[in-house]
Amino acid sequence: MHDPLIPLLGSAIPAHALLGIGVALLFVSFIRDAKTHSAVTWSSGRWGMFAIAPLVATGATYAFFDRGALNVKFQFLSTFILIPLIWYALSIVSRLDTARRQLDHLLLIYVATELFIMLLQASYFIAGIGLAPGDTYEFMIPGSQFNLNNLAAIVVTLSIFYNATQANRPKWHRTSFNSIVLLILLVTFSRLAILLYVADRLRKVNARDSKALLIVSTVLAGAALAFSAIDYTGNETIDASLYKAKSLAEIAEVGLTADSSTSSRSESYLHFANKLDDLGFGSGEILNYSRFTRDALFSDEAIYFNPHSLVIEFGYWAGWPGLLSLVIFLVMLYGRSKQGSWATRIFILAAVLVISSIPSSAIPLVPLWLGLILLAMLGEFHTSPAQKTSWAPISKVAHDH
Repeated sequence: MHDPLIPLLGSAIPAHALLGIGVALLFVSFIRDAKTHSAVTWSSGRWGMFAIAPLVATGATYAFFDRGALNVKFQFLSTFILIPLIWYALSIVSRLDTARRQLDHLLLIYVATELFIMLLQASYFIAGIGLAPGDTYEFMIPGSQFNLNNLAAIVVTLSIFYNATQANRPKWHRTSFNSIVLLILLVTFSRLAILLYVADRLRKVNARDSKALLIVSTVLAGAALAFSAIDYTGNETIDASLYKAKSLAEIAEVGLTADSSTSSRSESYLHFANKLDDLGFGSGEILNYSRFTRDALFSDEAIYFNPHSLVIEFGYWAGWPGLLSLVIFLVMLYGRSKQGSWATRIFILAAVLVISSIPSSAIPLVPLWLGLILLAMLGEFHTSPAQKTSWAPISKVAHDH
């Protein structure tokens, strides 16, 4: 809830202070448990630690010695410091029934708060009363995030986890969460996020909920067609959504080449494949990848310094050390048999790669990493806490792994 507090409070200082206090308390708890061995600090024993350690070590080292802007450098460094703490905290949550219920409520509160902020921002555009947009994207309604693509990526990540672990939640809770998520996605109109949300819901369709899914799909299709039929208004906020709606409709008709954003990403991926032999140790400078992209001919200038892919950015920034540590992280965590069937594991890994290509840069988005780690812990959350051992012998379970 750190990010939503900033626009609601009108200042980042209280939100940063609360985040700092929370992280400090979590770190103290981590050190205490590590010394006494009285609790599991890593879900699935040492497996999670082996997967996370190379990524954290490589990312933190590169961020600490990075030659780029100080504020961006600090954002990257913070991400890699928080990743093991997030894993540690969620490892404990997965083992406590009360904590699981609190997480369920927190996810609902989070998406509801984001929607509330977006409504306040929309009110500002319409009536001049509400929350003013950010300085960089003055015409967007991005909730608490830097831009609406960041918010869409975070929300769809949380929705995949939520719907994969929703069995014991009351119907009103599930309905409320998914209704809010749909509204947010329709406002952001992030095409990849919407398509991924629909694909995730289609995976588990059955006779019982096919009617509800048909209604949702009809609403989404109807909204896209309705928006695509509207002429541009001259209002940047409205026209940004209209453009995405129109391109989504065109994609259905003529394929991905109809969308300039998707085609420019494809250009970036192909160029990266041709540069694999030249990665070395990377540029070592955040957002400065000209060493690898200066000979490219991208239709979107943003691709030159924001490759819109977690994999590509790790490759350009940290070279082969970063790329290999990321591959270890992805394969070891999302490829575990505990995650479910092969179909489930492949879908989740593919979803992670798609999600990480929605924001311009996924690395500094801590809420997104929270969602990605939740997806990496589906196996832990699929197991009932009642089937797990109590706190006393948990360290033995960790040792056995």
